[in-house]
Amino acid sequence: MKIVLAIIALLSILSVCNAYTRFTYHNGDEILRQLQLKDDLTYVLFFFDAPGSNRDLRTTNDYYKDRLRAEILEPDQENPTDFVYAEVDSTDVYGNGYLVDRIGLDRSVLKEKPVIVVMKNGVGNLIYGPTAMNSVTTSLEKIANPDQ
Repeated sequence: MKIVLAIIALLSILSVCNAYTRFTYHNGDEILRQLQLKDDLTYVLFFFDAPGSNRDLRTTNDYYKDRLRAEILEPDQENPTDFVYAEVDSTDVYGNGYLVDRIGLDRSVLKEKPVIVVMKNGVGNLIYGPTAMNSVTTSLEKIANPDQ
């Protein structure tokens, strides 16, 4: 019985491990300061509008978030990615409004779908729409190999 519990505990710990670094922050200013450091880290930021009672927006946000995790952040547990990831609620105007404005996000787009920002050393892209995951992959490749 102890062995079974130990195996279950080990499996639950392994399933919680992320292949990417989750950026924990208190407000958007902390993210902005981190982005301005130009510390050679690759940032993937998921900007969304909190859906409230809008089920369609909630479904869309969850769809993009799940695809981002499965295809970009955690594609292969054997080969972890080294991205820094954060989810930013754009409806928190007091906490994240300045970050949303500085990055140049169009808030009207966020009412329909999330926006993914890929950035490294102060250079990056705002990505949204039906081909977002392909565009994120392309942007990450260009950021990783800027000379090509």
